[in-house]
Amino acid sequence: MASAPRRARTYRVRLALDRIQQMETQPESLRQGLRETAESKAVGRSVCHSARRLLKAW
Repeated sequence: MASAPRRARTYRVRLALDRIQQMETQPESLRQGLRETAESKAVGRSVCHSARRLLKAW
């Protein structure tokens, strides 16, 4: 993870934040489905984790 280019990390974080904003505008059932889909993938899990850490930092 530390060896990943900064641009790629920034892009991933931006994607995660976009996904969070989209989820806020969607109905709860759809949001739950998206969350389960993301958690079932390692990449999605790391993205969600990074986004959660960012939001906590804010």
